[in-house]
Amino acid sequence: MEDGAILTLERVRKDFGGLRAVDDCSLVVETGKIVGLIGPNGAGKTTLFQLISGVLRRDSGHIYFHGDDISRLRPHEIARRGIGRTFQITRIFPKMTVWENMIVASHSAGAEERARALLELADLLPLKDHYAAELSFGQQKLLDLMRVMMLNPELILLDEPAAGINPTMQNKILDLIHQLNKEGRTFLIIEHDMDIIMGHCEKVIALNFGRVIAEGRPDEVRENEEVLTAYFGK
Repeated sequence: MEDGAILTLERVRKDFGGLRAVDDCSLVVETGKIVGLIGPNGAGKTTLFQLISGVLRRDSGHIYFHGDDISRLRPHEIARRGIGRTFQITRIFPKMTVWENMIVASHSAGAEERARALLELADLLPLKDHYAAELSFGQQKLLDLMRVMMLNPELILLDEPAAGINPTMQNKILDLIHQLNKEGRTFLIIEHDMDIIMGHCEKVIALNFGRVIAEGRPDEVRENEEVLTAYFGK
């Protein structure tokens, strides 16, 4: 494992029947970085998030967080270690208020103070007594991210954070990601919008058929022949 790595995958594999969704996948996410995870539909990106967060169990290989093997841990144990995650479809509670959504995410001491600070950071504090269902889709995505932050994670896995929202809200979420990153959070982001990936990530990892086909600086990955073939064909 590399020095400075917060997350390391070593030859991780996951099969669904006869389909190999993740194929001997090895990658490293360095502490304090914003890393993009790209690949065409069906490349195995979301499955990889499911494995890292413990929702799915890998068939072989190892997943390390700060050098500790978390491959056999359950989702709540992984979350307590310091890995947070959002989903393509928000996991908020629509019939609960914004405030209740935040408080239910953590029962630790100081939860109310932390919830207030996070809602203020996301410009959601004036809406704290509104039902989550009343928020716009972009605001719901903000709430989803702030709920994850209630657990004070070191590594945040974001599954298409900018998808389906207007440019103003996209910029708000991206600004929040950079602000949280400056505070020491590490991000691994799945995103199909290449402008976002290339403009906001320090490192990009490209998947196809469940294996890493390229990694490096955004400009390097963008020009990689195997990546271009995976997206556009020959």
